[in-house]
Amino acid sequence: MICSLSQLRKLIVVLPASALPPQAANGSSIAAPAAAAIVLVKTLPMFTVFLLYPGLPCPSSVHGDIVANQLLNRLIDTIQKLLIAFIHSVLNRVKSARTITLEGLLGSCSGDCAIAGRAWDSWPWHNWSRQAGGSVQDDFQGDAHMVTMSDVAKAAGVSRATASYALRGDPRIVPATAERVMRAARELQYTTNLSARSLRSGRSGIIGVAIFELDHPYPSEMSAAMSREAARHGLETIVQETSNSKDNEVAILQKVTSQLCDGTIFSPGNVSDDEIRALSGGKPVVLLDDISPDPVFDSVATPCEEGSAAAIRHLVDVGCRRPLVIGADYRVLAEDSGSMTVSGRRLLGCLNAFDDLGVAPAAEQFVSLPHWESSDARAAAHDLVDSGIDFDGAFCMTDTIAIGFVRGLADRGLRVPDDVAVIGFDGIRECEDYIPSLSTVATDLNDLAAKAMRLLLDRLDEDGKGTPLPVRTLTADFRLIARESTRR
Repeated sequence: MICSLSQLRKLIVVLPASALPPQAANGSSIAAPAAAAIVLVKTLPMFTVFLLYPGLPCPSSVHGDIVANQLLNRLIDTIQKLLIAFIHSVLNRVKSARTITLEGLLGSCSGDCAIAGRAWDSWPWHNWSRQAGGSVQDDFQGDAHMVTMSDVAKAAGVSRATASYALRGDPRIVPATAERVMRAARELQYTTNLSARSLRSGRSGIIGVAIFELDHPYPSEMSAAMSREAARHGLETIVQETSNSKDNEVAILQKVTSQLCDGTIFSPGNVSDDEIRALSGGKPVVLLDDISPDPVFDSVATPCEEGSAAAIRHLVDVGCRRPLVIGADYRVLAEDSGSMTVSGRRLLGCLNAFDDLGVAPAAEQFVSLPHWESSDARAAAHDLVDSGIDFDGAFCMTDTIAIGFVRGLADRGLRVPDDVAVIGFDGIRECEDYIPSLSTVATDLNDLAAKAMRLLLDRLDEDGKGTPLPVRTLTADFRLIARESTRR
């Protein structure tokens, strides 16, 4: 059997070589340390723990009957939050044990890498540091005191409860107090004890984030903002890509939401509210850009209508008489819930802006694309210029579209902004590096992430106490950034 280490999304317990048993629990003998870097130990039907010899390199793949694909799949499919508490109890019995992950829960180790992982901050007997070449060294010095929440509270001069609220980003804590607590936590090198919190609260301290795609700048930056916001609350994130596939969305909701994570921030595309409710296992879900006309889940929306209206007004303000809308498709408004989609809401924002300005746009000013890709936008620019349509500005539904459209105009000898002013939407970082730099409607991703996390944490804190909170829909902030592509 061959099992790639990139698939081993699991906790790994590292023991001294002297502590390893002479043979695995299933009777498989260990022929040679180098060939048996991974020894399978079945301790309970629902849990599997892998033991590694310390100091040995981790190969890119592991051979041996003791690591069977079906057992690996069972491990991945059955890890639940109780695993944290279970391993914690095991490690209490093995005082010399150390715990690491492979590049975090979703990382990978390939090639002749050493034990490449980061220490879990959950246990007091670790203090890892990387050596040259990527190996890991144990700097453990006896029974060193682990910094606790009480230590942070004492150093900051506040109660333990106040320190806890401050570290979770609770808005009820005044900024000065929150900063004092944060400073104390940094100085003491405090890290959240996930295992203790799991034992105490029954939670894993892990939040799932499911995004429609990760290979484009905007969703990638959004997922990074989610991870940063979770870390600010002492939480971990598992980020997965749905690829706008219903099968993927269902699988993610089943495996992540119902097993490992306390809750999920989810970008829906193909699953219904009823399916989300059934698959989430009763755990809280916060949706991103929910298209339901009658929401049943908390959600955070991107500022589609407000942002696109601001973009149209900006083009008119800089002197555009006949701006185009690139990526708009009128047909979406005729579909069920079409006006609630991102494209539908951005189109409505444009129409509202034209109406407010007293402008009656022609149908040809709204240009649909096969896909919201830069290559499609570039081709559309060629077609528009070749057709002789009169236009002097363009609002592109995304920054990616704007990048392709500007390139297409340049292909046909038109100058931006002299001949055509162009503005995009999203606020990806690359916009400021292009020539000309691109104007954009920038969604505040930090604000979006903070609002999504606050909704999720409020649901977790609710936990059946008192009257349920009403379903809430929040909209992220935005700002229009005028750059060279619209400066005239």
